[in-house]
Amino acid sequence: KPQALAFLDAMVPCDEDLRLHEARIGAALAAGDWGLLLAWIESLPPSEMESERWHYWRARSLEQLGHTREAEALLTELAAERSYYGFLAADRVGLDYNLEHAPVAVESAEVARIAALPAAQRAAELRALQRSAEARLEWAYLLRALDSREQQLAAAKLASNWGWHDQAIVTLARTRYWSDLEMRFPLEHRRDIERRAEQLELESSWVFAVVRQESAFAEDARSHAGALGLMQLMPATARFIAKKTASPAPKKSELLTANTNIRLGTAYLNRIYEDLYRHQILATAAYNAGPHRVRKWLPQQSMPADVWIETIPFKETRKYVKRVLAYQIIYEQRLGLRPSSISQRMVPVGPDAVLAAELAAATGKG
Repeated sequence: KPQALAFLDAMVPCDEDLRLHEARIGAALAAGDWGLLLAWIESLPPSEMESERWHYWRARSLEQLGHTREAEALLTELAAERSYYGFLAADRVGLDYNLEHAPVAVESAEVARIAALPAAQRAAELRALQRSAEARLEWAYLLRALDSREQQLAAAKLASNWGWHDQAIVTLARTRYWSDLEMRFPLEHRRDIERRAEQLELESSWVFAVVRQESAFAEDARSHAGALGLMQLMPATARFIAKKTASPAPKKSELLTANTNIRLGTAYLNRIYEDLYRHQILATAAYNAGPHRVRKWLPQQSMPADVWIETIPFKETRKYVKRVLAYQIIYEQRLGLRPSSISQRMVPVGPDAVLAAELAAATGKG
């Protein structure tokens, strides 16, 4: 409402009240009030001000207010990060993305020592018996016994060597080592993913990014809500898509197999992509939150895509979209492609009619 900004400006949030801080910043962003946005960002607690998120939006505010030199300094610093905000910042100052790959440096003897531990041996045997839940319990038990970062890095390497990618990713994250891109972004099921992406005219890097975010390549992944498999399909959604594609209705157990899950998951991704005017950002948000919610979130007036993403009402979906966008850039490199510009995907977001017209004009179909 028009009075919202004045109402929020009259409040003075305490440092701990991050919800109010974020509500004020979100309202200023949605209203396009860059002066108020800058003031409210600069009133954040010092610990929050250091985050990539607020570095980026402080720089964007300064840009809009004509403080170009100060904005460029912030963006140049941020561009060194291998992240959503780092990639956006790099585009704004014309720098290359940081996509440096530095494999984990761990002695093979240490990996072998970890593999010989009883818990690791039990985990390996349980995996061979396809008793994955028990295997993960053994792996968690193993990790609790490892008291050094070097041992945890060796365990991550062991899991990767076994092709146990979800546990390699989780174990590596415990060490906060982010530069082994091969371990963090595996190319498992590459043939199936590339084949399906080509059939549906989707970018395979996008499909890989969705799989990485949804399940970290755990074929047997199950969410609390009941989503299953690599692309975390709800059984009802899978049945709906199967019917639309003239395929047999899958059993729940079949959704835990890679081939079936990828086939139906990519078909669903393609359907929401087509329904949302082939706007990749909207389709990514819809894969997480549902197309009906995304349509409700479309603004009355066209706005920059980075602003729309930042004002998505669901925190989970905001994070989801940012991660998929960043992962897609990394997967382009992993697939041997030249990484595209994240800004190319930042098509403005507006009402349905405006959106359709803008996308038609952008693709030459108008």
